[in-house]
Amino acid sequence: MENYKPYSVFSQYYDEILNYVNYERWKNFILSEFVRQKSKNPSHILDLGSGTGSLLRQFKDVNAKMTGIDSSQEMLNIAHKLSRDINYIHAKISDFFLNTKADLAISTHDVINYLTDKNELIQHFKCVHSNLSNDSLYFFDITSEYNIIRNFHNRVINNDFRDGNLQWSNEYNPESHILKSELIFFTQEKKTKETHFQKYYSPSEIFQILKDTKFKVLKIGSDYQKWKLEKNTCLINFLVQPVSD
Repeated sequence: MENYKPYSVFSQYYDEILNYVNYERWKNFILSEFVRQKSKNPSHILDLGSGTGSLLRQFKDVNAKMTGIDSSQEMLNIAHKLSRDINYIHAKISDFFLNTKADLAISTHDVINYLTDKNELIQHFKCVHSNLSNDSLYFFDITSEYNIIRNFHNRVINNDFRDGNLQWSNEYNPESHILKSELIFFTQEKKTKETHFQKYYSPSEIFQILKDTKFKVLKIGSDYQKWKLEKNTCLINFLVQPVSD
């Protein structure tokens, strides 16, 4: 069985399998808070780990410049086909440069958790900081340990897609805080596999890293629904702003 890098095969079925995600609600939650904080719409939106652009396209009615960054060329190929009005860049979210700085950066759907090396996570926040304009905001989420244990650990998830089936096996190590996911794609032609690794970071760890990388936490919330951290939150939402030296 061939083993592929993450999202090289998954990209073909990603939007179909995750069609339950309410991107419109996510966009409204993010945008309404930006407007509440800044009394205006953003002029340049940067999506880090933009994937196929499903969330970024929701912001089209804002009439802002939009930039998406992703390390998967396969995901970006699909994003390009779905919208030619968005500038997509193939790069790591910890190592990129924008010619025009953004005033709203977003990173959603546990993209941050794919940075399993703490040093790379620190570099990510430093890189974001250097690519944001004055008076900007950064909205991101991280997966909770509750979400990992309840919905993934020791679970095999089966998803049907248009020409096959995905078998998604998960195992979480509570000592290393690493979630290992093996995705096996069954089609009539062949069977392929991707192996994904994510790391759980506690909110206190994120707070410290944000402080060290010169970000101020404005709000912390739950599942794109409220600005209050609930006990059984799956995706922890952060709203932060860069602070000057």
